[in-house]
Amino acid sequence: MSRAGRICISAAAAALTVAAIFALLVAHPIPLVGQVFVRAGYPVGQAILEFAPEGFIRSLAPQGGPEAVGWAMALGMFTTWFAVFFGAWLLLLWRVGRRPIQA
Repeated sequence: MSRAGRICISAAAAALTVAAIFALLVAHPIPLVGQVFVRAGYPVGQAILEFAPEGFIRSLAPQGGPEAVGWAMALGMFTTWFAVFFGAWLLLLWRVGRRPIQA
């Protein structure tokens, strides 16, 4: 499999993994897992609030205030966990791709 193929498959699998985990946490809240997800994504959310242009923050929530902060934190969580799972899937596909196929 080509490098571009592995990257595309890893990106799609990471997006689906993050969506599935968040959907599972919405349907069946697990406080410990939810806290880990929030705390890991907090630094990225804080960076979004600090360094993103004002127009971007206004597009998240036109009213601003707590709603904009909440959306920035959610975006930070999704971005953080997407990166983590993207790396995991890419590593998995790289390891599987190196093994010879046995007939």
